[in-house]
Formats: sequence, structure tokens, C-alpha cells
Amino acid sequence: MTARPEFSRAVVVAVEETGAGRRVPGAVREAARVLDWLARMRVPADRIACFTAPEVASAVSRPATGLVEFLTAELPATGGDALFVYWAGPSLQDGTQLCLPAAGRPEALDRDGLLAWLRTSTVRYPEQVVLLDTSDVTAEPGPAPTRVELGAGSPAPGRRQSVLHARGQLTRSLLELLESATAWPLPTPWLFQTLSSRIAESGDPGLGVLSYRDVDGQTLTVPRPPAPTTPEPAAGGPARVHRPGHREAATLLRAVPAFRQGRDGLTALVDELRSEFGGFLDGWTPEHSFRDCLDVTRALWEIEDGEQILAGICRALPHLFPPDARSVRALLAHLDGEGVS
Repeated sequence: MTARPEFSRAVVVAVEETGAGRRVPGAVREAARVLDWLARMRVPADRIACFTAPEVASAVSRPATGLVEFLTAELPATGGDALFVYWAGPSLQDGTQLCLPAAGRPEALDRDGLLAWLRTSTVRYPEQVVLLDTSDVTAEPGPAPTRVELGAGSPAPGRRQSVLHARGQLTRSLLELLESATAWPLPTPWLFQTLSSRIAESGDPGLGVLSYRDVDGQTLTVPRPPAPTTPEPAAGGPARVHRPGHREAATLLRAVPAFRQGRDGLTALVDELRSEFGGFLDGWTPEHSFRDCLDVTRALWEIEDGEQILAGICRALPHLFPPDARSVRALLAHLDGEGVS
């Protein structure tokens, strides 16, 4: 039987703040885009549950602190054709531990335990699509997060669960593809193949890692592209390796069309740059000025392959970085080191 949206269930989780120093700015905004897509797919609002941290005012939103109770009590009391789960937020241990908001000691939900719980007979949805969009964060000093368990059970016959887990800077591509989808449930093989192609074509080691498990349990992983190798020193002396400085890159950023669109364009540019990096400027309140772009590029240059990551963002945001604009071409040439001795 074909799964029907009106008899399906959707669970959207967006964790920006865990209360333990781990932050992924932009997760709530991304969840709003998923909710808009679910509405276009005609999933009834009373069959959508959205858990956010921080809490937002919405007809379907709830505090993320109630997520575990929902998964173990409310969700099993329902049933239907298909279950769609979208989770955005920070993760630990190579994405296997999904950070939860907690008032006291930090907590984390085991990813594989969550997926196993959804496949049990307790959760009565035969078709299941799970999208995980997480950013790896480092553990804070102090006690390790408490591992939250949902329960035990055997896999129910007939469960068809597909899982796509994107880790890193894949959010934009993932959401663009999701919003273009018109089939229900979401065709995850197409989603995985398209994202895989984008990773391979980009050659950007900062883009992220993609893993996929199909309904038969076969797991496929697309690793990060290899980082560019440093050339061997020439016989006549050490080779000069070009690494553009953040001040030059920030100056070129100021020339892109977003700056000429006034405050609105600059606001969009700074917010987009910030959201792609998982809160690497904690505590910073942007004023949307040239100083902001200098701060952003300086922070980029403090992480490995920062200039390649910035170049990847420029290529992924054509509405802010039109590829035919002379200023954008100059910025990308500078980031790629073209024509620089």
C-alpha cells in the first residue's frame, strides 16, 4: 500500500542549545523550512510534532526537553502509514551521540538506539524515513553526557526504515533537495545519490561526511574528499605555499553583491556564513558590518582548511555570490590561490 501523508506522522527536532556549552546556530531556522515542506506535502498539523531548543512560538512546537517522553509514550500510542523524522543539532563521538538539552548534567541520545527503537513493534509505522543533520562538537570538560536509553525490543517484521545522516556543512544542499521533493515518503535513494555527487564534484574536504542505510540494512558512506596535498620543496629551495590572509579575503567579501544590497543583503550574508560553521564565534552578536566579515574570515582562518570552506560556501550560495559577478570571481580566485605566486 502506498503511504499517504494524511495518515503519516512527522517528528522534527532542532537543538541549538544543550545547556552544556554545545551550540549549533541555525537549527531552529532549518526546522522551520522542514515544517513548511511538510505542510506542502499535506501532512496534517496535528500529526506533526516539533521539538526545539530554544523553545519557539509555533502551533506544532514543543520544548525539546519533552522529546524522550514523546518517543516512549506518545508516539507508541499512535500509528499510521509512514513516519518521517528530521533531527538537526550537535553530536558527539562521530555523530553516534545526539546531544539533548538538559538543565543539569548533559545528556545524549544514542543514535543507533533511537533507530532500533523506531523499528520495534512498539512504534507502529511500517515505512520510516530518518534524516539526521548534525554537526560534530567536542566534549566539554567535566562529566561525560548521560546516555539516554529509549527501551528495548525486537525489530518488527515489515519495517522499512531508511536513514540518511549528514555530518558537517551539508545542511544547505540537504534542505534544498528536500524542498524540491514532491514524493511521499521522501525518496532517500535519490537524496543520497544527489548529495554524494555534490560531495564528489566539490572536492571540498570541509563539506562533510554522508552515510546512508537503505531499507534492507545496507550501509554506504561517502567520506570527506581528501585535503589538498602540500607540494614537495623544489630543488632550488622550499616551495611557496599560498594561503590567502583573512584581511584580503574580508576586503574581497565586501565587494560581493550582498554588500551593495544594503543592510538586508549584508545581514543575509553574515547569517549564512555563521550558520554554516556551527557556532565557532560563540557569544558574538553581529552588527552586519565590514567588521563582521573580518571577524568571520579571521575565525575561518583559525580552523583547518578555512579558505577552502569559505570558497565552498561562496559556490553554494548563488543568490549571494552570483558566479558571473566580477567581484565573486575575484574572491574565488583569491581563495583558490590562482595567479598568486
